[in-house]
Amino acid sequence: MPGTLVSATSPEGASAEHWTESDAAPDTWIWTDPTTQPTAGQSYQGSITLEGTGTVYLDFWTGAQDVTSQTVQLSATPQTVTVQGAVAPAGGTHLQIRTGDTGPVDLYASGVSLQLLTPEQSG
Repeated sequence: MPGTLVSATSPEGASAEHWTESDAAPDTWIWTDPTTQPTAGQSYQGSITLEGTGTVYLDFWTGAQDVTSQTVQLSATPQTVTVQGAVAPAGGTHLQIRTGDTGPVDLYASGVSLQLLTPEQSG
């Protein structure tokens, strides 16, 4: 991960990670995993609040490919972004924020949440 990643407080006062890089390459990323790692073979919903400048993606990433991805156009207004995905059978799936194009990154990431999705039971 090029650039700087530090624990910080968002402009609204939330506990956050602040990622800055003056000229990030495409597909540069940080992992934003909660402290409890997801279980292999299960499906999850991940959400995070992002603000800053630039365009990034929020992904579930298996170590080999994106499982699901959501484009985020950052702004000074915090926005909560949600993605759903299944953790690879071998495990090692991460919630990541990555760049799409070359350019600067200046974002705050806060409120990371990971919730297990349970299948509906038929009656």
